[in-house]
Amino acid sequence: MSDLTLAQWQHKAAHLTLPSQAFINGSYRDAVNGATFDCINPANGKLLTKVAACDAADAELAVPLSRTNAGAACRRNSASRSCSASPS
Repeated sequence: MSDLTLAQWQHKAAHLTLPSQAFINGSYRDAVNGATFDCINPANGKLLTKVAACDAADAELAVPLSRTNAGAACRRNSASRSCSASPS
């Protein structure tokens, strides 16, 4: 349980910085097409931030890197279990 007061939590919440970029291969980046969409707080309808509107071009960057990283993790853990970096 936290020792912060309600006022302290509210202050923290008011000063949050939310990432607006996609997280691909260990770093944040804008969508390839530069597009964004609004991320709305459902509790009050206010804009939280604008988020990268990724599309197929972003997936083309992310998926091969993900498969490479999954394959490396699979090789490291192959003694304890079997896995596949490719979809079935």
